[in-house]
Amino acid sequence: MSRIPGLRWDSWPDPIDEHLLRALLHEDLAVARTSWQTFRARTNLDAPNPEQYRLFGAIADRLELIDPEDDRIGMFQGVRRLTAVNTMTKLRQLDEYLQTFDQLGVEPVVLKGTAFVLTVYESFGQRWFADTDLLVAPSEWDRVADEFRRQGWSSIQDDFGGNHGVNLRRGNAVLDLHRLVHSEIVVPGHMAQTMSLLETTVAERPLPSGRLVRVLAPTDALLHTLVHGTQRLLPHNLRWTLDAERLIATAEIDWYRLVNLSRTFRLSPLIHDALLFLDTLTGRPTEPWVTKMLAADRLSLLERMQLDAFHEWPSTGGAMGKGLTNLSWALWRTRSLDRAGLIRHFPQAFAECMGARSIWDLPRVFARRVGGRDTASH
Repeated sequence: MSRIPGLRWDSWPDPIDEHLLRALLHEDLAVARTSWQTFRARTNLDAPNPEQYRLFGAIADRLELIDPEDDRIGMFQGVRRLTAVNTMTKLRQLDEYLQTFDQLGVEPVVLKGTAFVLTVYESFGQRWFADTDLLVAPSEWDRVADEFRRQGWSSIQDDFGGNHGVNLRRGNAVLDLHRLVHSEIVVPGHMAQTMSLLETTVAERPLPSGRLVRVLAPTDALLHTLVHGTQRLLPHNLRWTLDAERLIATAEIDWYRLVNLSRTFRLSPLIHDALLFLDTLTGRPTEPWVTKMLAADRLSLLERMQLDAFHEWPSTGGAMGKGLTNLSWALWRTRSLDRAGLIRHFPQAFAECMGARSIWDLPRVFARRVGGRDTASH
């Protein structure tokens, strides 16, 4: 469970990265400066982890405000320029991708980093992102994916029923083609109807061609940011905290809608904890009634287990360690199913995560693992 008192799960940033985020986000500049000095003293800036490096552009902006005499500020400013070039390159690529969507008569929704640089960040150098995330209706997904594959794109990973989408690669370019905003942001059993519950808007800033694109409305983007940013990853995701702070600071958040969406998608405990964690970084508390309403929502045992599957690394020790890990992955893969679908498909999903061809092959797999002849896990 979480090492941070009052929070659940273990998907929150590590203590040293908390200092970095507080330096970037806290409204009290004295607190921010002290946090930066702590992070600076405990970190080798010549060997940052990938998440730390992706914040170098934002660090440059912040240092110009809280510590302009830092002897490494030039390095951060240089990475900020590289980030801006990366962003402009990705936006030009997006213009090219959208020509294919035009030919198909489909308007995608632009998600995540690409959307944020067109909406809540002041400059292209503040927000680094690697790929382009585009959302299309589940009913259109196969048609769009087939056309991109015809143009020479190939899937990076296998697909499965409850997956949010697939990464496609052509050369050095990567496109994350979504059929869902996120695998957790779905009404179980009603995957195709989920998009109708989400609101979109037109981004204020155009692409280099002058084209305007559609993005999630601010409240819906905040929900997505809190959910996606806190999923279990190593190193822990850090960018979500800056995205969430920018959304709250620059956009009109409908807090009643956020609570209602959290309840609809059975995510209230997660959104509650993510907002509390963000409060500790910014020094600006969320309205108490928001967290109170989120805390009042009670989840079933299955719903709590599904949250755990996305945001808590299961124990890998002991006789049950590998089984718990694969149980967690199976819950992750079947999140979009209703109870009847879960009963029907979960055994096969669990068997595949355990490395078996079917549930009938599980006894052999268990026997091999107990006997120590098979140490593989998902």
